[in-house]
Parts: sequence; C-alpha cells; structure tokens
Amino acid sequence: ITTSILGALVNFLLALVFSVYLLAQKETLLAQSRRLLRRILPQKAADRLMRLLSLTNNAFSSFVTGQVTEAFILGTLCCIGMLILRLPYALPVSVIIASLSLIPIFGAWIGAATGAFLIVFVSPIKALTFLIFLLILQQVEGNLIYPKVVGKSVGLPGLLVLMAVTLGGEAFGVLGMLFSVPVCAVLYSLYLEFIKNAQGQISAR
Repeated sequence: ITTSILGALVNFLLALVFSVYLLAQKETLLAQSRRLLRRILPQKAADRLMRLLSLTNNAFSSFVTGQVTEAFILGTLCCIGMLILRLPYALPVSVIIASLSLIPIFGAWIGAATGAFLIVFVSPIKALTFLIFLLILQQVEGNLIYPKVVGKSVGLPGLLVLMAVTLGGEAFGVLGMLFSVPVCAVLYSLYLEFIKNAQGQISAR
C-alpha cells in the first residue's frame, strides 16, 4: 500500500511539473511545431493540418469548459433541491455530485451511491428520497441542461450533442462518450467550413 501511494504521488508530481513546463513553454513549442510541419510537409498540407489541430484544440478546450460549467450547475441544483427537501449533508453531497459528474456515465452513479451512503445513517427514508430526487435531476440534466450548456460551449446544436454522446457510448463505451462531443464539434466545424467554401466558389462562378 505504501509503495502504491508513493508511486501515485511521484507520478502526480511528475505530471504536474511536466504540465507546468508545457504551459510555460507553450508559445515556443507551438512556433517550433509550426516550423517543423512547414519543413516536412507541402505548404497547403501543413496549413490544413494546422487548421485541423487548431479546431481540435478549440473544441476540446470548449468541451472541458462546458463540462465544468455543467457540473457547477448540477451541483447547485442538487444543493437547492436537498435544502428544499430538508435532506442532510446538502452542501458536501452536492460538491461530491458536482465533482464526480465530470466522469462520464459512472460518475453520477458513484455520486448517488456516496450521497445515499452518507444519508442512510441519518434516515433510510431520506436516503431513498435523495435517490429518487437525484434520479429525476439526472434525467433533467442529461436531456435538457447538458445538451444546452455543452452544445453551446462547443458550438453544436443540442440534438447533435445527444446524438454524439449516444452513438459514441454505443460504439466505444466510456471513452466514446467522453470524446464524441469534441470530435463531433471538429467535424461540424469542418463541414461548415466546406459549405462556406463551396458557396464562395459558386458565387465566384
């Protein structure tokens, strides 16, 4: 156990140092990468690849921002609902729910189980009430809040967000649900760009 804890701590510190170094040298690394691409690829191919990488970076950054915003909204609604229903541990349970909601699929269930485990020692009836309330809240969040918030942040219509999450989960499981929205956002941006260029060529003719 001690070896595992020390190994995890060392890995965390190394990842933290590496991340800080990358952020500090971000502009230099980007400039060097652009020069390298232009050296090894033709001009048009390098420009297209850099455009694709830029779209991918923007999509994933926006997706993370949307996920954090959605988690904050879910935690706030959970806290308000628990206070209205007079359930114990409203604030700590809501923080747990918000934090774990960043994990696709399993996060909500882990949060629900953790919250119910804390509340059941106070009152089993209140624990059951909490589970029913959270089930309803998850349905509202999954079908209304999530598509609106995350879809707006990545520039996707809500329907496409739902389709991306559903198809990604069916095809690739948890990883599919996690990466399907930003990947769909990149494809959607490329599609809009293609339509815009096609319309421009038609107008020029």
